[in-house]
Amino acid sequence: MADGGRLILVDDEPVILQLLGTIFADDRFEVVSCPDGTSALEAIAAGCDVLLTDKNLHDVGGLELVRDAKARWPDSEAIILTVYASLDTALEAMELDVFDYIVKPPKDIFDVRRKVHQAFGKIEVVRENRRLVRALKDKNDELTDSIGALQQAQAQLVQSEKLAGIGTLAAGVAPEISSPQFGILGL
Repeated sequence: MADGGRLILVDDEPVILQLLGTIFADDRFEVVSCPDGTSALEAIAAGCDVLLTDKNLHDVGGLELVRDAKARWPDSEAIILTVYASLDTALEAMELDVFDYIVKPPKDIFDVRRKVHQAFGKIEVVRENRRLVRALKDKNDELTDSIGALQQAQAQLVQSEKLAGIGTLAAGVAPEISSPQFGILGL
């Protein structure tokens, strides 16, 4: 897997698949091209950061691929491409939390490229936020442990001060008790 993540392209039209592969050829992420849904399922199982898929495929539909990718890789993002856009499928895509829903052919193929880069950016932000939350939790646990140790040390110090006070009191009272005692014994 490349340093920048893994992009899976799925389209059953070879020309579209080749065009998409070409616009991502120089990017920092690994690009996996799949001509059908079955091979896309195999690719998703091996890892998926961003899924760019046609909605209507001959074997496994694009929305089913999105479900599989989201189930296996919760941080993954998906972009749907379709010639057959409808309100129902757009709503279904929204329910699956897809990053974008693009009607084919796109007005600007480089807009698809920008959307994929934005999806990778979102993934980076989500992962960084998760890392920061984990680090914050670890620091919070350390502080909680430190506070507990400090409270225990403070309790021990208070106890030591009480014992020292009793010792000082005993040292001061002992001569007072022994002086009258010697007087009484002398008489």
